[in-house]
Amino acid sequence: MRKLDTSPITSVSGFPVKSGTLDHIQAAYAETTDYLAQALVATVGDSVAYDPSIPYFLNNFAVITNAFLTYTVWSQGLIYWQGEIFFTPGGNVIAPGATAYSGQIVTNFLTAPTADPVTFTDTSTHNVHQIRTMTVVTGATAGAVPLMTGKYLNKPGYVNVPVNYPGYSFSGGLQIFFNNSGVWDGISSTFVAINDIILGDSALPATVGAWNKIRATFTTGAQLRFTHPAGPFVCKLVNNAQLAYSVYYLSFNVSGAMEITITYLGYWNGAAQYEYRVDRV
Repeated sequence: MRKLDTSPITSVSGFPVKSGTLDHIQAAYAETTDYLAQALVATVGDSVAYDPSIPYFLNNFAVITNAFLTYTVWSQGLIYWQGEIFFTPGGNVIAPGATAYSGQIVTNFLTAPTADPVTFTDTSTHNVHQIRTMTVVTGATAGAVPLMTGKYLNKPGYVNVPVNYPGYSFSGGLQIFFNNSGVWDGISSTFVAINDIILGDSALPATVGAWNKIRATFTTGAQLRFTHPAGPFVCKLVNNAQLAYSVYYLSFNVSGAMEITITYLGYWNGAAQYEYRVDRV
């Protein structure tokens, strides 16, 4: 581990800082982050070996395109990429209908009397206090962060619940009651075309905070069609606002094994409130 030996510094013997000293300090925490990320990959991630060519999602990050390809949204989260952890604010991809996306690193600077701009000893001024974040852009351009190949490091432990789990019913589609929490583990099932998901039951009270996970394999273009038996409802991506719907479509623009976590938030403004997130399995 990189460290600085400060023992030679005294009240009469100062330590002139060089650029190499600052590089040494930055490399110290970058190396620590890198080692920890590689250890996480081997224990709780999707892969048994760290791969520096792909990004790793630490929490809550997901990109969703709606069924009509009119907008694409992503939730805020943290992404580890080649020695750095980037905060990614939630938002909307500008180009409608885009099915390919990637990450773009954005560099801003801390502007303040005690920060930037900095006047150097030769009287030149520079901005040096960087704040680096990552945003999502349409397309998969060369040099961009390949988010579509990313893997998750934060997946919780799974409970292998049989398909007759009492929180679910297959009458008229997969119905989730939300009177308790659980997992429908249908990873061996392949979802294609439109699949009906009924949220809640008008005769069975839902528990605020109850979550349910749907694990299945999806083909490209497969859709989940959410409905609610008691009228309009809100179904929104984590950390994103959404309007009330009578029907809500969730479309998958990539194929593979996925886990959809849906949480019941409560009832207000005349509608049942749900939020969801999507993780690769």
